Amino acid sequence: MFNAAWMAQAPGRAPRSNFIFLTGAVLGGTTTGTILGAIAALSPWEAPAGFIPLLVGLLLLALAVARDSESVTIRLPENRRLVRQSVWGEPHDVGALMFGYELGTGFRTYMRATLPYVVAGLAVAFGDFAAGLTAGIGFGLFRGLVTMDRYFASVPTDWDRSLRRLRQDLPGLASALFLLWLIVHAGIRPS
Repeated sequence: MFNAAWMAQAPGRAPRSNFIFLTGAVLGGTTTGTILGAIAALSPWEAPAGFIPLLVGLLLLALAVARDSESVTIRLPENRRLVRQSVWGEPHDVGALMFGYELGTGFRTYMRATLPYVVAGLAVAFGDFAAGLTAGIGFGLFRGLVTMDRYFASVPTDWDRSLRRLRQDLPGLASALFLLWLIVHAGIRPS
């Protein structure tokens, strides 16, 4: 099966495959970021400053947390599969690049978390080209680095167990970082 764990353990090809996967993920994130940035740059409205982006961000964050905890049902544009099945039949390097690219775009694959949608929406609504591009590249980069991290783990099964435990804490950590970003972006300074 063609997945991140298989790629990270491919005999004799793992470092190369992981790098190709990471490259694909960054390219996918760059594609999405370019689209988000272009939409933000071409938007005819002037983004408000101060507390308005913060309030909108907080509202979206609350909705994201509610959706992720399954308190509310909100359908988002996503595929209900991880990656196209045809990728698995490709030669190893081509498959790794395609798999990474699709995961890096964020919109071609299934995502359990809602927060990336919130960041993308805010980058378009309150950002500019650089905000959209940065959001996309960051998403692709960090999605790709997960496979690299697993590859370099001394005991991959321990890494898998740690990830399962960490999944419970990640939404809270991501939300806290996002809130910090909102405060900085809104230009709010402590007195």
